[in-house]
Amino acid sequence: MLKPLLTAGVVLTTVLSSPATLAATFSRVFTFGDSLSDTGNVF
Repeated sequence: MLKPLLTAGVVLTTVLSSPATLAATFSRVFTFGDSLSDTGNVF
């Protein structure tokens, strides 16, 4: 009885919190990495 209730709670929490994460807007994306993540090194 506890497992289905816990599963329903996790699913409900995930469904209710997803609109908040989808509403986030990003104005910039920064990438930290090696030379392959550099846009000047395409080849």
